Amino acid sequence: SSIRIQPCWLKHVSSTATPPSPVQMKPHRTKDAKPGQVAEFVEKDRLLSLWLLYAVCFVEGADTQLLPSTFRALEADVGLTPQDLATLGMCQAAAACMAAPFFGILVDRGCPGKWVLVGGSAAWGILTFLLACITDFTPMLVLRTLNGIALATLTPVSQAIIAKFT
Repeated sequence: SSIRIQPCWLKHVSSTATPPSPVQMKPHRTKDAKPGQVAEFVEKDRLLSLWLLYAVCFVEGADTQLLPSTFRALEADVGLTPQDLATLGMCQAAAACMAAPFFGILVDRGCPGKWVLVGGSAAWGILTFLLACITDFTPMLVLRTLNGIALATLTPVSQAIIAKFT
């Protein structure tokens, strides 16, 4: 039998069936498993996911504070004005605010939150690395805006994951 992979956003467009609730998606114990084995695995997976989520949120908070704390260095080394620096921060924040509802809706409609979080974190890491290589204002503005979009995946998805686990 072949496996057919359907994109998560197409699932609800092409089907009128409602997605299963978390109660319906309980893990099933295999015939070889001992009575507490599945529950133990689920608990370990939940704890690992929460700790990884804490780490992602910690680094997100650090990134949010990174730009304002480097204003003086960016003024001196790159030659940016306070207005340029304020524009960078505003574009990142505005992009994050506009994109966050989209990612929240995407996860609510059935896209796996784990993969949205992984994609957003990977994009954020790549963009942060590219930002370290740029000294011109215009590319920095574009990358900061894209960085805001990548950061927008973290807040709604992390809140959805926490809600699922509690």
